[in-house]
Amino acid sequence: MRRIVMGAAAAAALAVAAAPSAQAAGICFDPRVPVGATGVVIVKRYSKPGRGSCKPFVGWASYYGAVPVSGAACLNSAGDELRVSYAIPALPAPLTITLELPYPSLAGGHGTAHEVGTPGWSYSEDAVAGPCGDLYFPMP
Repeated sequence: MRRIVMGAAAAAALAVAAAPSAQAAGICFDPRVPVGATGVVIVKRYSKPGRGSCKPFVGWASYYGAVPVSGAACLNSAGDELRVSYAIPALPAPLTITLELPYPSLAGGHGTAHEVGTPGWSYSEDAVAGPCGDLYFPMP
């Protein structure tokens, strides 16, 4: 029995060590909008779209807690700008977020947040994207 338990523990340790990092396959999008909550979205399974195409994604937003979100990332046909849009359907104020990021740097872009149902409410700052651990926090 002890041999079986030790073997199972060794196999589990080997599987964890051999598995690719969740951060390696994921990304965080940060519009850097000055709102009460950050609007950062965490996407664990992200892959960039090809030139002139879009890819949908699902993730979690750090908006008054962890909130599920869905959106899309689109790379323009020139391959030099990534456009990202997602909705944060949370209370007290559902948001739609858009980012326009230079590609491949993903830094120094434009981010905008619009509060759903409130015309004229938006903020823009320098948007950024990258591995979550490098930006602010590890992926959940």
